[in-house]
Amino acid sequence: MKVGEEHGGLTPDARASLSQPTWVIDPTNPGEDAPPAGRSLFDHLVIRQKGESNIYNIPYPFSALLRNIEKTAESLNSSSRFKVVVIPYGRSLHRYAAQSNFFRFPRILATIDADDAEDLKTRQGTRHPPLYLKDRLFLAYQEKAAIIEVISYNEAAGRFEFQIVRNYQPETSPQVVYANRKVCTACHQNQAPIFPEPLWHETNAHPLIHKLLQPAQIEFSSIDHGVDIAAAFDAATDRANEILVSQKLWQEGCETPAFPQQSVECRASLLTAALQQRLSGSSPFLGTSSPHEYLLSSLLQTWKSQWPHGLWLPNPNIPNRPIADVLAFIAPEVSDHYFSPTRDGPQHMHPLMDPLTPRPPLATWTFAPPDRFPWIQFMTSLANLFSQADILKLNDLLIKIAGHQHLSAMQYHSHCATTIHAETEKTFELKLECNPSSTSLVAPRNSFSLNGRVMFEEGQSQRGTLHRLQIGQAEEHDSFNIREAFFQEEGAQEKLTLLMAPSASGLPVRTHEGNLMEALVLQWPLPFPSPGISQENPVLSDATLDILPDFSLIQKAVKMMVQETSNGHTDALGHTPFRRVKLVQSLLHYLDPPARIWCCEEPLDLPPVVLDAHPSSGKIFARTNNAPAPLQLLDRYCGDCHHGDDSAPPGFLHGSISNVENNLTQCAERMYVRLGMWQVIPSEQGLSPMPPPTALSRLTPMAGDWPQQEEFRLLKQYVQELIIHKGGSPPLSGNDLTLQGYAALPTCLSSSTSHTTVPPIP
Repeated sequence: MKVGEEHGGLTPDARASLSQPTWVIDPTNPGEDAPPAGRSLFDHLVIRQKGESNIYNIPYPFSALLRNIEKTAESLNSSSRFKVVVIPYGRSLHRYAAQSNFFRFPRILATIDADDAEDLKTRQGTRHPPLYLKDRLFLAYQEKAAIIEVISYNEAAGRFEFQIVRNYQPETSPQVVYANRKVCTACHQNQAPIFPEPLWHETNAHPLIHKLLQPAQIEFSSIDHGVDIAAAFDAATDRANEILVSQKLWQEGCETPAFPQQSVECRASLLTAALQQRLSGSSPFLGTSSPHEYLLSSLLQTWKSQWPHGLWLPNPNIPNRPIADVLAFIAPEVSDHYFSPTRDGPQHMHPLMDPLTPRPPLATWTFAPPDRFPWIQFMTSLANLFSQADILKLNDLLIKIAGHQHLSAMQYHSHCATTIHAETEKTFELKLECNPSSTSLVAPRNSFSLNGRVMFEEGQSQRGTLHRLQIGQAEEHDSFNIREAFFQEEGAQEKLTLLMAPSASGLPVRTHEGNLMEALVLQWPLPFPSPGISQENPVLSDATLDILPDFSLIQKAVKMMVQETSNGHTDALGHTPFRRVKLVQSLLHYLDPPARIWCCEEPLDLPPVVLDAHPSSGKIFARTNNAPAPLQLLDRYCGDCHHGDDSAPPGFLHGSISNVENNLTQCAERMYVRLGMWQVIPSEQGLSPMPPPTALSRLTPMAGDWPQQEEFRLLKQYVQELIIHKGGSPPLSGNDLTLQGYAALPTCLSSSTSHTTVPPIP
């Protein structure tokens, strides 16, 4: 293996030629900094009208900003709350901002991981659907750097946006910019949030970190801690990662350019299955209509042509950083007390811990054979692109419209053996065991089986459970509870009616196909044994399960959406991202036409996008034909990240030509070490190489052979000459210098008052 190949130094085309799977998110293609469509969720949450203008409203301190966002969400029918994790010394670009005071100025992470939409029956707001915050908004605040880093979802573009709030201090006006995605995605290779794997030692989930944070009395020192919060944050980043996987399959998995109608109908099948899953709480691929043959055949056709070797899922997980390594740098006295003395404080991360290191795929999805494809995982992720408020609204409409249209219930039949266990005349338990009779004339598809029990106290049903319900030849349903049970005489019959209780989500019980289970009715001929007397022999009864086929209303609406998309009247099912707002809006248009105020697909009345651009004379000159060859190479291989005026990553290519020359001379030793790491096999590297592997794969098709390329030789030679010119000598190897103390080397930014004589760039 050539040095560098383990860094994934191959273009996507080269990977395909080696019969490798295709990345769902290409880590070498970060996309444009500005949103290609729409705006970020963060923008919709914090932009407010002031006079005749709309401006960013970013209150200080950070806790006030979080409260404001929660209040905004609440005004839009959501009661979501932030979960917060504290990291004194992490792995972000600004990890050194609080040098020597890490516990006083830690990094604060915040996200919303719950979809706590309130019952829309009690809310009369005119906005629908509300903003959907769960797993779509991630904030990271570093007080010393006066920066908030924001990752939030863009519904219209089907991607996460990266933003920076700069100058976030008391009595100042913060500036919000869309960040340089090339910088962000060097670590966020999944183009979404990332988080450590368990057990999250660098966070306040670890007892030592939590203990050391207390004396500092930081704003969030009293928040909930422990593994539960960190685990919830971790799970939120995992689900955020799945959003982009779902988008890939929605947009491209169904796309067959030669047959546009087939593409539309494939997405219609996905939409139908996703709604069945959310309404019923179970996979539609378990139902009697499973599998969705048209959907399977369409996806299989696309899969064979576009992804014959499968799909690589992006990886949001970075390795857990051992607590001993963290404390050895930020609290050496604590580290020495609890742990054996370690090597020199790990002020710079080993590549194994560095988010810059290319991560292997989280999983490989394949469609050969189709039954190997993780349908339930994919459909769960796709279905979760709808909010709970969306599903509650659709459920209520289905029941309402079914009532107005007088839809008739479908009836399924069985025979039940009922056993009575009595404590008193009015306190007893009924046990049910229902199975279709082997001699019944009822077709198997119109029958059902189940087990259950119902408790009565003082003659009133108190609790009950039905389980192992199987309708027709479908798979079994999970257990569900009884809301109400009551006896009644009807002619020569005794009837027991069981009504199902809503699930924890507030939705009624539905079949895998999405249809409403109305009631289970058991019927005996009179005289029925007294419930107050235990019966050793089961009492036989006929049973009927009433199911309202109201999901047919959704199916009709989806058919209309197919027709309108094919006619060009809408793009809801077109080759566009899965836009929850657009899809719900279209469904409600056909189900319940009255107009609503819709939030928030289009960026109406929002201020213009501001990019994190840093023009400078040095940058302009480096991109002219008159620029010296070394400067052109530095611009090509380092410019994406180092032309800015930030300290992280250091903007050593920013400013005038004179400033750039000063910076390069001061930074030469560090550059020499980082470049030299490309000549060290990965298992022996002490630091991550620069440029980062994912960036290098974007910049040259020869990334795997880069240390053998002429451009690499010229860059390293130029840096070596800078070191020699200022009286130094290059180390024998990059690792030698690392052991001597990489952190002790001059930083990459010279002071503005520096008058060091430097050689001109040749």
